[in-house]
Amino acid sequence: MDLPWVVHGSNGRDGVTTTGPTFDAELKEGSVSRFEVTPEEAGLSDSSSEALLSGEVEENVAMMRAFLDGENGSLRNLVLLNSAAALVIAGHAKDLTTGVELLVRVIDDKSLTTLLKLFRVGPAKVDWDRVASECPSLFRLAMDIKENGLKEPIIHDQDGKIVDGVHRLFALWLLNYEGEIPTKEVNKR
Repeated sequence: MDLPWVVHGSNGRDGVTTTGPTFDAELKEGSVSRFEVTPEEAGLSDSSSEALLSGEVEENVAMMRAFLDGENGSLRNLVLLNSAAALVIAGHAKDLTTGVELLVRVIDDKSLTTLLKLFRVGPAKVDWDRVASECPSLFRLAMDIKENGLKEPIIHDQDGKIVDGVHRLFALWLLNYEGEIPTKEVNKR
């Protein structure tokens, strides 16, 4: 049985850290490999421990909103690095840099913020004006699919992991689409 990474930050926390190296171990095909991960190898700067200290609830909420709005800083780097590691472990990114680049695109075009807000109300109550103003690329995609149908299939690998088409799939969800969704399987190499 293969296991995902077991990580220990050099700051003493159990998680990938941006305050220094993270010590990792992975069980794969019966052998344990050990390696280190640093924020720099993912194109991120390191952070001080003080910058990541948790505060009062209101302060934490404000920090998270700033992160979702695309503000650069220590919290963003920490979330990007941990999320990129999860993408690598799940096989959705070839390395940490690729994972960070994918996540930055999703956060910066406001897809993540819009997604989180819309999950609260569900597709039947979508505020299309809000989607148009906060995530115009997703709005244009949804309107194009509504008017012209889905032009490209959702691409997935042999394990069913989406390789291309996450935004198209989300647009279909927003549209409350109930028809058959065209898919195409590709070989993962």
